[in-house]
Amino acid sequence: MNRRLPLILVAGVLALCVIGVIVVGATAGSGFGAVAYTVGDTKVSQREVSDDLKALADNNKFAITAIAPEFRTTDGAVNSAGAADWLTVAIYRQVGTDALAKQGEKITDSDRKTALANVSSQAGPSFETELRKLPASLQRRLGDVLALQSRVKTSAFKGVHITVDPKYGFWNAKRYAVCPPTGCPKASASAAAGG
Repeated sequence: MNRRLPLILVAGVLALCVIGVIVVGATAGSGFGAVAYTVGDTKVSQREVSDDLKALADNNKFAITAIAPEFRTTDGAVNSAGAADWLTVAIYRQVGTDALAKQGEKITDSDRKTALANVSSQAGPSFETELRKLPASLQRRLGDVLALQSRVKTSAFKGVHITVDPKYGFWNAKRYAVCPPTGCPKASASAAAGG
């Protein structure tokens, strides 16, 4: 019995260490959860992307106005092109905020308000009304994207390593976009001709 006691103690300590590593890993987001996409060193979980897609699908009116012309296929389901378009928006935001941070800048609440006012004046007041139906964190990130539109150029993507979980599609560095798993849509004749 005395010989087994040290083994039981060692096994107990090992079990506590393993549990501790799992808890720390899960709370720190260091690879224990599924990753939807990465931008440089930033990893975004599939849970966050799923939550965003659900919120946008629940407000399909906003999603088809601001994200993709066809977003929701049925209640709670997003089509692959809509999901790819949302990931493109999210990746653009991350690249943009990272580029600003390298320059010692950041997006302010004033930047977000100004950008939202500009878009609302062009798109109409329903844009802001529908935006306000989304969760606050998603509203803020969309405000970031609006504020970044005039501040970040495609050169910000140079040298940035971007990956996307294949279930959402793949990153196309030439288009600066996520293409759905079925592939990138063909460019229209007017886009190919430059206008």
